[in-house]
Amino acid sequence: KVVGDWTWEAAVNWGRNTGIDAMTNIANLERVQKSMGCVPGAPCGDYLGEGSLSKEVLDYILYTSRDTGGNEQRSVTLDFAGTVFELPAGPVGAAAGLLYREEKGWRDPDALTVLGIGNTNQQESISGKMQAKEAYLEVSAPLLADLPMMKLLVADGAVRYSDYDLFGDNLTYKGSLNWTVIDGLRLRATYGTGFRVPSVPELFGGVSEGNLTTTDPCSGYSASGNATLVANCKASGVPAGFRQLGNTILTTNGGNSDLQPEEAKTLTLGVVFTPPQVSGLSVTVDYFDIKITDAIRSIPGSTKLAVCYASAGLTHPFCGPTNYTRSTLTGEVN
Repeated sequence: KVVGDWTWEAAVNWGRNTGIDAMTNIANLERVQKSMGCVPGAPCGDYLGEGSLSKEVLDYILYTSRDTGGNEQRSVTLDFAGTVFELPAGPVGAAAGLLYREEKGWRDPDALTVLGIGNTNQQESISGKMQAKEAYLEVSAPLLADLPMMKLLVADGAVRYSDYDLFGDNLTYKGSLNWTVIDGLRLRATYGTGFRVPSVPELFGGVSEGNLTTTDPCSGYSASGNATLVANCKASGVPAGFRQLGNTILTTNGGNSDLQPEEAKTLTLGVVFTPPQVSGLSVTVDYFDIKITDAIRSIPGSTKLAVCYASAGLTHPFCGPTNYTRSTLTGEVN
């Protein structure tokens, strides 16, 4: 205790987790090529027909890939809580505190995966860290109590200041009212702001390949009655008789070091009905209005293609070369 009913708490925390992902029977493509050509030092492999590879060849070309990764967080906190003063309706409580936090994360794919030698999707490493300093203040005050249609009215407020080494500072706040009309009936309202910084993978994630199951909008476009689609596919240099080979498209994804925090404004209204006559019954009705600006998310490649080819004259930003390219020979999406 500090003074009166005030208490304080300090804490130092450190956490770390690591993991290994292993996949067996991955083919080393360089060794496959050597065994096909009977390069000196490599066993000759006959790849025509099922079961035609000897154990010697399989032992030579197959390996177990191992990806390692982890996360680490360190934090120091100091918190105070207690009663500030008394109001006729009850005590006004407050809480305040300071926080320092460090976070870092990493992922190291198998060396052959990074080089693109294994018959898996190529990946790059992930590595990054960030620091944050924060201070907060929370207050809860009973405004009215024991009046007709006003069993209890409580106002709550909170404010938090955050300072990130990568994003600068930000101030968020929240205010709410809880009105207990009578026993068993409570109305509540809350308005607040939010702030979320990108995670380490979102910021620093290396580029990795994937196979997207989707249909190219230009596949069979010559028979389409959509004039915009036909014009866009022609403008992209797609041959008139183009048909997509298979149902997958090779894609890449990764982090973006230029990301900025997303912000939100939230309004919630609610009614809670707990009739004393019915033990265990609770009925809740809530209304949410959440507006997020600069939302952080990854947009699927299928969405980018669909939106691009639905835009007049390929004018949508998704049509840019940083989103996709096509083969000048076949028209396939690269």
